[in-house]
Amino acid sequence: MSVTTKITFNDSPSGQGDAPQVTGRISNMVITNNTGESIAYSTDSGASFTTLANGSSATLGAGDPSSFRFRRVNSGGYPLAVDAVITMSTPMSDGWFDTNADGSTSPVAPLGGFLRGALSADEWFTVPSIFRLRLTGTGTVTIDSKDALGSITTGIASYTVTDATNQIEFPYAGDAAVMIRATLTGSATAEVI
Repeated sequence: MSVTTKITFNDSPSGQGDAPQVTGRISNMVITNNTGESIAYSTDSGASFTTLANGSSATLGAGDPSSFRFRRVNSGGYPLAVDAVITMSTPMSDGWFDTNADGSTSPVAPLGGFLRGALSADEWFTVPSIFRLRLTGTGTVTIDSKDALGSITTGIASYTVTDATNQIEFPYAGDAAVMIRATLTGSATAEVI
């Protein structure tokens, strides 16, 4: 099964790179760099790195999640997130889909215990009860929540941003919420920080 997600990292240009937080063996990974700057990736646990220009894609192949590493090419103080299509040869212990209260299924981000990083539209992410969102771009960001029984509450928070570069919001997902998802319009992005 393949899942599209974001891999967030912030390691320095001279570091060993940040590994994706994925459970299970990866049979293929394809990344697309839309960060606005060049990034570097490794497929050999940080022994060597390849630079990937902004707007470019690369097929990284198969391996244990710890063998893949990502780092910045230029120094910076904020996390970057590349788009990734990950195909797993062994699924996560908690599966790729979550069953909702009405019996339908929803994709779950493949980062199981994911607490921080960029949100992909219409994917569920596990979050702590109190968290911050970093908003960028122009458009709207609407947040829905889901409890442990699969009941979904839509529109727990909604933000309209215009040319935002670092707008910080503190949405409250609700007393029983265990996951959130974002609906993004325009060029708006949301990141749990």
